[in-house]
Amino acid sequence: MKTFDLQSYFEKIKIEPVKLSDLDKLNSNVPNEFGITSKDMIGDIAGFPIGVVIRIIEEQENQGNKPDIKVFQKDRFANEVTGGFNWSKTKNGMNFWGIVIGERKFDFFYNHYSEYKKYDDSITEKIQINPISVSDLDKLNSNVPNEFGITSKDMIGDLAGFPIGVVVRMMEEQEKHGKTCKPDIKVFQQNRCAGSGADGFLWADTEDGHNFWSDVISHKDYDKFFKKYPEYKKYNDSITEKIQINPISVSDLDELSSNVPNKFGITSKDMIGSIKGFPVGVVVKMMEEQEKQRNNPDITVFQERKERDIDRGGFHWKTTEDGQIFWEIVIMDRKFDEFYKKYPEYKKYDDHDINEKLNIPEISLSQLDEMDNTPSNPFGITKKDLVGAIQEYPIAIIIKALEEEKRQRGDHISNKELLDVLYEYGFGGAFDWSSSKEGYNFWARISRNKNFDEFYEKYPEYKKYDC
Repeated sequence: MKTFDLQSYFEKIKIEPVKLSDLDKLNSNVPNEFGITSKDMIGDIAGFPIGVVIRIIEEQENQGNKPDIKVFQKDRFANEVTGGFNWSKTKNGMNFWGIVIGERKFDFFYNHYSEYKKYDDSITEKIQINPISVSDLDKLNSNVPNEFGITSKDMIGDLAGFPIGVVVRMMEEQEKHGKTCKPDIKVFQQNRCAGSGADGFLWADTEDGHNFWSDVISHKDYDKFFKKYPEYKKYNDSITEKIQINPISVSDLDELSSNVPNKFGITSKDMIGSIKGFPVGVVVKMMEEQEKQRNNPDITVFQERKERDIDRGGFHWKTTEDGQIFWEIVIMDRKFDEFYKKYPEYKKYDDHDINEKLNIPEISLSQLDEMDNTPSNPFGITKKDLVGAIQEYPIAIIIKALEEEKRQRGDHISNKELLDVLYEYGFGGAFDWSSSKEGYNFWARISRNKNFDEFYEKYPEYKKYDC
């Protein structure tokens, strides 16, 4: 393997080699009692200012819990019972923390606690780093090549920010337990939690178990992973540990992709499942209505079923200012032009001008879909549609279930309606197992026991949809 002279590289970019410990010293004007730095802003508090998190941990301690940042890295909404703190018991009250933690309005926090700003003095103001090309980063990025040939430039989409070593292990599990024809990082770039049905792997099938992978993949607890698998650390000797700068990621592109960021932090990559193809501006308005009716603003509710009512985490159309008919036209009929006639100011969230900024030829989602290797199927579904109650199932089985559902319910039911029922209720509520040609026991084994091998033995011709 060709070596790269790190010393000469630093001379080239006019910066002396820097240790991580030196960076930590530079990272804050005033050390804090909990010893936290910007590198601790991961998981559910990624992007939070240090000063805000210090105040959060103080409240955690005030309510008798041990000060522990990992609690909030896993769930920034953690209450007193789960190791965090109850917002209503603080002197600032429920609304204050809802705005700061829930809506991430940090300026609002500093209007009340300006003295905490001192903890946030960034290293970037203290040292100047010359622009570095991605090709240079790749040369520095790994001491040991891995069997899949992946590098930091592959850490995009839903894997943005993941250490290479973690993803190498995920792909090993994908190869060992998954149903995919070969290990494919694109599966996890689209959905890092992809189960075997979505060509990933079922966490419960591994020797590490469901809880381990939930902490590592869902909650991004990489320290837990490397405690168990320190030998995978070798894949991560990256420039980010030396000078604390990241190569460009999809999240960076997303920031370029819209003139005005929205308060929920959603982008076009979140338009999956039942809201696939929706403009970001429309979904922002839907989440505002969701929040107005006192539900937690949560895009996954609409990803599973776009017309969710207030009782299921969405919002009640009739009680909005726009009324029932307006939302039927926008959400059910997908007449987005009608939405923008009334709310032109929301168009700003959809101004995808990245092509002008980076001079990249325009490519549409439909063109990307055409590039997918998956053969076309009568329902037009792809791996991106495997969310909600069907996220653990292969496309082939979903297609067979939709065929049976259509046979029982009639041709007048649209493909979209059939898929929505599966999102909501899974196999158990989509069709009558006993009335199917395969019988009750067959579908029970597929649905409950996830006995996919039995399905492929019976229907080998459906395997083509998964490869």
